[in-house]
Amino acid sequence: MAQMVSVHVMAMRCANHLANADDVARQDCARALGKLARMFPAQIEDGVNGGRGRSSQAGSTGMSDHARNTGPMRASPRCSAKIRTGGSSRLPAVRGNKRCRMHSGAPGSGAPRGNQNARKHGRITRDAIAGRKQIQALLGEARKLLQEMK
Repeated sequence: MAQMVSVHVMAMRCANHLANADDVARQDCARALGKLARMFPAQIEDGVNGGRGRSSQAGSTGMSDHARNTGPMRASPRCSAKIRTGGSSRLPAVRGNKRCRMHSGAPGSGAPRGNQNARKHGRITRDAIAGRKQIQALLGEARKLLQEMK
């Protein structure tokens, strides 16, 4: 048992040194080494137990004994928000809404009605837009008048 632990510790140290490497090939090797080092003790224990594995031990509550019921979760409606990559969000929608909690599906989320934040500068109010249109019309008339005078 002590030998198995020491081999595992040395493998993890080597994986740590490889993980700090700069190139991608060495980082991939580190990931593979880490997986192998985690599998090694399980395989040894499986061999000691006569091929029964961990979950067959007395008093064991392994994940293989756990019944997973993911059908309703996978069948739930998904968020209809478009994300930056062009696709739609894959998060589950909030009950009674087409959006998830991240995309304004939660109650009380989103901008308030009559958004006061847009009124900081006043450039996009109806009055400001109408005033700019009047100024553009006056400038256009002035240009025509100058062209006629030449």
